[in-house]
Amino acid sequence: MYQKDILIVEDDRIIALDLLRIVKAAGFRNVRVTFNPDDALRIAQDENVDILFSDIHLHHPLSGAALAKSLQECCQVICVFVSAYWDDETLRSIASIDYADYVLKPFRADEIEAALKLATMRLPIKSKLPEPWHYDETTQTLFHANTVLSLPPKEKLLFHLLYRAQGHVVPYARIETLLWPDGAISDNARRQLFHRFKKRLEGLQIVIEKGNGITLKPVA
Repeated sequence: MYQKDILIVEDDRIIALDLLRIVKAAGFRNVRVTFNPDDALRIAQDENVDILFSDIHLHHPLSGAALAKSLQECCQVICVFVSAYWDDETLRSIASIDYADYVLKPFRADEIEAALKLATMRLPIKSKLPEPWHYDETTQTLFHANTVLSLPPKEKLLFHLLYRAQGHVVPYARIETLLWPDGAISDNARRQLFHRFKKRLEGLQIVIEKGNGITLKPVA
């Protein structure tokens, strides 16, 4: 069983369910399906997404190409496109996107399985934290010298987000959406939380970039 989070975006319900069946049969259990890109954006803001399977021509103002680009910029998602089209206009729409594979409809199960393998290989390998730090990603528990380090709820969420994106900048917009979904936070309170968080985790290389985001640097 693969511990990767997969999101399927397809507005044809029969095709969406067929993709879901194939992906689960390939050993992936953490799979979400949605029929429109607005829901996909909300899911990516609230949960981790490693791999995106998306149609390109969706019956929605936001295309699959625009969705993939947004998720790559904010969440470092690996994209696989599944489309019935192979024309120049469609290809131009995804030309600026770094995608792992392009599967034409109608597809076979082995084509989706191959795309899954390619996408999984493209996922960044997360470096271990420097000794004596250790993080159990399943239980979201951080250890220092085999002792559990209890973080306040928002700092715990923030660390998990940074760990999953290790080595990549997590934009402030994504952090704020996750930590303060109702938007009720002042600039001063936000800065204080980030300062406390970094100070509490001295020994880890946490870089706060003004106007950009926060990065948990991997072990060199």
